[in-house]
Amino acid sequence: MEKSYKSLGMIPRLGIVFSLRNLNLPDYDGNKGDYYYVQAPNISAADLDKLQAFTVGSVTFYYSALDYAKAVVESSSNKDAQKTLAKALYLYNHAANTYFG
Repeated sequence: MEKSYKSLGMIPRLGIVFSLRNLNLPDYDGNKGDYYYVQAPNISAADLDKLQAFTVGSVTFYYSALDYAKAVVESSSNKDAQKTLAKALYLYNHAANTYFG
């Protein structure tokens, strides 16, 4: 059975949201309405810039928490408070990388 994948974005817990046909529900961590997601919980502050692998079926996607932050900052639909929080996430990661070496 062939799946049709369309990445719709990322959620704050560092996950990827998909709208799919022919869903294989064990591949997903949960859903919000018609959208299913996979996530990588418990990422340390120093690893927010590290790529995380998300595999659904036979397709693997790689994203970091800072990819999410970048998308928030670049989106014209996000409010200034959301952009400020995303920028703070970047600074938090930078500080953690400096502290932990």
